[in-house]
Amino acid sequence: MALESGFQIMNSLLYNGDLSQVDIADIGFAGIFGKSGFVAMAMFDFTPKGELITVGSGKNFAQFGTDLLIGGFSKWHTDKMGTAGIDKGVINFFNGFNGNFRNTVGTGIKNGVQDE
Repeated sequence: MALESGFQIMNSLLYNGDLSQVDIADIGFAGIFGKSGFVAMAMFDFTPKGELITVGSGKNFAQFGTDLLIGGFSKWHTDKMGTAGIDKGVINFFNGFNGNFRNTVGTGIKNGVQDE
């Protein structure tokens, strides 16, 4: 949950310059379901303004697909790295770096496919 919170804050500041894009639903689903909550994270967004945004109601299918692909890949990658027989410190380093990179790129893609 702390990592997801950090990703949300960092990406919102990077792309908007404020915290308006932080997705509180993603932070909650990460805390409850961990990496397995990526489907719910892709379907629902909850903004700091109290707006619930769902697929078809403020969130288009391109944004949903981007979230789903990045979340699914992240779960798969983390699972594979965990069973690779590599030192845990190395795995944690690469998962931390790659997770940040995937989330940042995904946020940029979602911003590019927003409905105007």
